[in-house]
Amino acid sequence: MGVRAQTKQLGTMFLFENYLETFKKTSLSINLDRDAVFEIVNNGSRLHEINNSFKRFIPTELLKINLNSTFKSLYLLPSRDSIVVTLVMQEYTDKHEMENARIYIITYNKKNHFVGYEELAGAVVDFWEAFGEISCDYAIVSKCYQYKMGNKVDMIKYFCFAEDIYEYYITNSGMVKKTKETKRNGYFECGETGYNYIKPMNN
Repeated sequence: MGVRAQTKQLGTMFLFENYLETFKKTSLSINLDRDAVFEIVNNGSRLHEINNSFKRFIPTELLKINLNSTFKSLYLLPSRDSIVVTLVMQEYTDKHEMENARIYIITYNKKNHFVGYEELAGAVVDFWEAFGEISCDYAIVSKCYQYKMGNKVDMIKYFCFAEDIYEYYITNSGMVKKTKETKRNGYFECGETGYNYIKPMNN
């Protein structure tokens, strides 16, 4: 039994190493602004699709979101205290026939076990957009924009959004912990890299 268990463990270790080989290694910091997110989303066919043998390394909760999801290997970030940090993209069509592309931070410990995940960025055209940043010391910020109906004629040239800003850090065990959440509804101007806040909805 001991030999069999050891052989299985070695097999999983080699499989995990092969899984990580499908990612593009990158350094920190990372800025997935609006241009970068849509560049990734629009060129998703160029990314490596995570096959069934590697799906054991994808969190069960993400696999259950949509059974027809396709997962793509994106980036392998520098290890942090023996924690492996990856960025994975999930693509699927939801029940409203909307094409979803969502990018997640997924972490693993030194035993190759999944530890935690959080959504970082993504897009559902004309419905929802999210952009993310990861600093050199693994401070993480995700900005999400949900389209809303504006009520002011003089602001028609701007976008009306519910903006959610989330801040995270990665613990020594690999958990992705939220430290701050900021919400506001308002009018935004589209810039080259994201959205600039103009004024609140009810002023």
